[in-house]
Amino acid sequence: MSRLKLIRGFFDNKARAGDKYVLKNPSIATAQSIQPSSHGYEGIDGGKIDVFVFMARETRSRVTVLWQNGTTEEIDSKQLIPYLNVDEYDCWCVTLSLCLCGDHRLSY
Repeated sequence: MSRLKLIRGFFDNKARAGDKYVLKNPSIATAQSIQPSSHGYEGIDGGKIDVFVFMARETRSRVTVLWQNGTTEEIDSKQLIPYLNVDEYDCWCVTLSLCLCGDHRLSY
């Protein structure tokens, strides 16, 4: 077991709601007027400890959509509805001159 190495995928590095983070440089938080959480009391059992641990409350994703008319738009991903039932009758235009329809390639 000690010789095994954990390999993370691309999406394992993305922030998720509930993830906790520790700042490498706590002066960044104090510059933004963010106060640490204080635990313990001065002079009792190791004293008072200031902790800069932050929890992600929400995450946001923005996507760039290429519409069928060739225009692009950057929108919030929550405004999109996934299309899960792709079949041979659906066409997806890669460029203004190339569309993929099932097993066929249509060039204009």
